[in-house]
Amino acid sequence: MLPTAFTGNKICINIIPPAPRANILMYKVFWDKGLGTVYYTDEYKVGEVTDNQIDASFNVWTLELMNGSYKFVVRTVSLDGNEDQNTTEQIYAIRTFPHVITNLAYRFE
Repeated sequence: MLPTAFTGNKICINIIPPAPRANILMYKVFWDKGLGTVYYTDEYKVGEVTDNQIDASFNVWTLELMNGSYKFVVRTVSLDGNEDQNTTEQIYAIRTFPHVITNLAYRFE
């Protein structure tokens, strides 16, 4: 799992499938919502992607995030529906720049 891109305040989680992957149905990405603990429930699921057995990698994007550190875990799901118990966390930080100033006005006194 790699953060391949940061767009504004979104993180792209890049999933590189393990070998062999013939028995893999999908990958699920979970996170801690910036609270420190990753939970493996739908409420804490960033997204999931089905393994088509062709692509070399898959991407899952987060929603827009506030500045801070976030933990992510990717779990594989087998064709028979068993989800692995991986708890290896990757931590990524969002540090956005201030927004561009628009509608700037000058006032002379």
